[in-house]
Amino acid sequence: MYKRPTIIQWRCFVEAVLKGSMLQASQSLGMEVSEVSQQIKALEEALGEPLLERSRRGVRPTWAGQRRLRNAVGLLKTVDQVFRKDPKKETKVRIAVHESLNRLFLDWIGRFEKEIGIGGSVEMVQFVGNVPDDIWSYDLFICVGVLPNERVIAKPLGRMERIICASSDFAKTQGLPQRPELLSGYFSAAMKDYVELLTSGKQKIGLKVNPQILVNSTSSLIDTALLGQSLAIGIPTWAVIEEIKEGRLVRVLPEWELEPSKVWVVSKPHDAENNFSKKLYLYFLEQWRKEPGLLALSEKILSPAEPDYH
Repeated sequence: MYKRPTIIQWRCFVEAVLKGSMLQASQSLGMEVSEVSQQIKALEEALGEPLLERSRRGVRPTWAGQRRLRNAVGLLKTVDQVFRKDPKKETKVRIAVHESLNRLFLDWIGRFEKEIGIGGSVEMVQFVGNVPDDIWSYDLFICVGVLPNERVIAKPLGRMERIICASSDFAKTQGLPQRPELLSGYFSAAMKDYVELLTSGKQKIGLKVNPQILVNSTSSLIDTALLGQSLAIGIPTWAVIEEIKEGRLVRVLPEWELEPSKVWVVSKPHDAENNFSKKLYLYFLEQWRKEPGLLALSEKILSPAEPDYH
């Protein structure tokens, strides 16, 4: 007999996607991990389609899950507005974050909301690709590398360091390249075909990346490296600091640097005077400077006081 999905099932699914982990979702909801998992499985059975891909690193939405996510977020927002217990918490900001920075921004936003008390709240979703599907539905979004072909205000946040990694097992069995030109002789994984610029002192070399394994997210790229299947090109340093410390991953060609990715906080022109959004941007800027693997604004990048009207 068909069972209609429940609000708690949708809430467990949305929290699991936003947190990227069943454990973090359970902590956020005040539920047991097993209960969260059971609610999501019941939702998948009711809809007749898998919503999450599960791995040792956490969870991420399937194609069907991505398709269902926006409606689920909208449904929960409506429910929360109807049953809201705190009418003072009126200021809300919707923010979309590129998947390569999702886990980091979840932590920052959680701390930000605790610090500002009841003065506002932040609703966050992650996106894959260059920009969110509908940029106009967000007050802010975090863009990596490429700005949208729209009239928006782009404020620089900083640069994201990226590295080439391999598992310790891969290094032992396959060995590691000692020079950039030898990379092409190794099985590799990346998120796209492209030309990568490597720098070492005054030396620069362009590397044509033709990955044998093509992935669509940072978490998949990290998983590929951890499984020892290949070299992984372009992993954000901040995301694998613990894995490197523990010896599960090793940095390939540590004396060579990949070109860092520029990261921007993007908003709509008519939201430029939103004080809550301004405060959020300044908070992100402050946190960015403290995080290993994230590079502060250089003199060549626009200062926070000089946004780019793109």
